[in-house]
Amino acid sequence: MRSGERLVVFLLLMLYWLLGISASVQKSNTFDEMAHIAGGYSYLHTGDYRLHPENGVLPQKFATLPLLFADVHFPSLDDDSWRHVNIWRFGFRFLFLSDNDVDRMLLSGRAMIALFGVALGLIVFLWSRQLFGVPGAFLSLLLFVFCPTMLAHGSFVTSDMASGLFLTLSVWSVWNLLNDFQARRAILAAAAIAALMLSKATWVLLVPIIPLLVLARLFRSRVFTGEKEEAVINWKRGISSAAGMAIIVYILIWSFYSFRYSAFSSGPGQFMFTWEQAENHPGKPVVEFIRQHHLLPEAWTFGFSQVIAATSHQNRLAFLNGEYSVMGWWYFFPYAFLIKTPIPLFLILGLALILWSRKSEKTRGFYETAPLWILLLVYWIFAIRSEFNLGHRYILPIYPAVYILAGGAALAFKGKSRIGKIVLAIFLGWFCVESIFIRPHYLAYFNELSGGPGNGYRHLVDSSLDWGQDLPGLRDWLESHKDQSPIYLSYFGTSSPEYYGIKATSLKDWDPSQGALAELHAGTYCISATMLQCIYNVPIAHWCAPHEAAYQELLKGPRTETTTKQLQRYRFARLAAFLRQRNYDAQIGYSILIYKLNEEEIHKALYGPPPEMRPTIEVRGLKDGRIPPLL
Repeated sequence: MRSGERLVVFLLLMLYWLLGISASVQKSNTFDEMAHIAGGYSYLHTGDYRLHPENGVLPQKFATLPLLFADVHFPSLDDDSWRHVNIWRFGFRFLFLSDNDVDRMLLSGRAMIALFGVALGLIVFLWSRQLFGVPGAFLSLLLFVFCPTMLAHGSFVTSDMASGLFLTLSVWSVWNLLNDFQARRAILAAAAIAALMLSKATWVLLVPIIPLLVLARLFRSRVFTGEKEEAVINWKRGISSAAGMAIIVYILIWSFYSFRYSAFSSGPGQFMFTWEQAENHPGKPVVEFIRQHHLLPEAWTFGFSQVIAATSHQNRLAFLNGEYSVMGWWYFFPYAFLIKTPIPLFLILGLALILWSRKSEKTRGFYETAPLWILLLVYWIFAIRSEFNLGHRYILPIYPAVYILAGGAALAFKGKSRIGKIVLAIFLGWFCVESIFIRPHYLAYFNELSGGPGNGYRHLVDSSLDWGQDLPGLRDWLESHKDQSPIYLSYFGTSSPEYYGIKATSLKDWDPSQGALAELHAGTYCISATMLQCIYNVPIAHWCAPHEAAYQELLKGPRTETTTKQLQRYRFARLAAFLRQRNYDAQIGYSILIYKLNEEEIHKALYGPPPEMRPTIEVRGLKDGRIPPLL
């Protein structure tokens, strides 16, 4: 790579890093970030792995590494939330009740995770350059740099970007190794696979991907690398490389747990869930064998088993286009990809396929891009079959492969016709403009097919839109729209509204210390999109006859602490049903909806005829009207 190319690549990657970080400083912590930060710092600070082992020790440790050199106050290990392993209570205490600078903690962690994004962007460039030359590489990199999904999750302290980075690197490095068995390539492939296994459970996709890569390698009797003709596979070197890689992977996994089997630093301990809960899946015999023989660290084994258990059962309520399900939809992720990906990307991919189809060496071109197609094929099969429909972020690892393939559109620069070049320039400009206009609300990006980000809450919620990130924006809006009316808040997230100076009556849960149930009056109602759709709050889903009957009974019945809490929740669900039929008055970051309600509207919402009335609880796959316990 020439020095000029290196400089441009460096500047584009720094632009990506700055765009993501400068946008993230305007956001509160997302739902999962609190757990990742608390878990990661606890690993480094105490050497104990009881907190949050299911989401990868590597990204959590990496993100919180700067906190070891900062003035951070860690809660006492005598705290009940530590001893009884409640990651959410302990995390809240760590961030908001221990006199810590939350904004600085978030910034340092997000800056570290953004480095994973920078590394992934570099891989996208290098792989595309290997396939399509310098023009294709810069096209792929530009798409990556301005991608709303990459910018959103590249600056949140979660394991999603690490998963995308190490899955892409694993596939590329294994493919390169299959084409030339060199020791340094084997070491790189082993390190990438180990890093993936220490980051997220997506490493299981390598089980079908690697054999398919081998088959693709065998598909051609001869391949050309530059001007050298090489034999297909040297099986002796291949087997020895695989054995060496397995040893390296095994050692690296143990090294991240200090070569200690026990997850607990001092004496016996417990996880948030029991082993019986974590092993509630078909792979239990294998997990039991690993446990009995201490083949892998206890925390890694438990975390992986817990993820498999959570994704193997119908135990999460999902929302899609106004409908609800505990067994998912096969088209959930394809639909999310369709509406949360900028339209010009699809057009650039189409242009790439057209130009590619005109190449004289189509077979060779397919062979060279085979690992990308294999990655996409396997990932999409797993995604479509998954009933774990929690958010668009679960298909984040497909985007790097898509951007590399899109680099093929740069073949337009090799032709004599100007039309292809002009069309590509228009599509690329459109893509970048989409990213600029959604800034800094990258997580809330929805394309024109869905009606834009303003209508996103009608299609998807949770981590696809509303992950608790917009408290600073809500604070600023409330300060600029001050009046004497009361403020009510139903917030989906783990952050603290009080930390951001938001003083509001909570609509989410009843606090016994408040005494009587708070009355609702005319005022400003701030409702998170996820709460509006009634996914995690009980009662769930659409307002229906069983909800109405329970609500009326609670209104008329005696008030105890339990019934008051139930009434609070049913009252909010009835209010949410009313608001779903009403246009919002403002949006904060597209994730929090503002409603200015008068007394007449409040009375109608709470005591008038229900605005929606389904005959039963309409949740696909729900049995006996009960949601299974979460794991």
